[in-house]
Amino acid sequence: MLAFQEFWKRHNVSLIASEFPIYNLKRGYAGTLDLIVRLNQDCGVKTCGCKDFIGKIGCLDIKTGGGIYPSYGAQLAAYGMGQNFKQVLGTNKIGYTAVLRIGTNHKSTGGYEFEPYNSKQTKIH
Repeated sequence: MLAFQEFWKRHNVSLIASEFPIYNLKRGYAGTLDLIVRLNQDCGVKTCGCKDFIGKIGCLDIKTGGGIYPSYGAQLAAYGMGQNFKQVLGTNKIGYTAVLRIGTNHKSTGGYEFEPYNSKQTKIH
């Protein structure tokens, strides 16, 4: 919890939705994404990757495992192609997707790892 709190505080996060049910009827899937947020400030940590995503709305998936694995990109891409973001955003366009891994040994961040994917990377996944 402290690592999540540190991420939230360092980025001055605005919560838009949590545990948001997402679906894509055209592709035939549904799921629940963890968070839709806006990052409002750069944390200043070089390894964070947040700099290019400040002010953009993104969907985050929280992970607690031993690393950020390639399969996470596919999961986030599916979330990013959801057809019902309009309910909370007024548009179906999401600015980015990201993995927030908490409970890490990253001392410079306070225990989290943030790996965002821009719209091009999300589409590739």
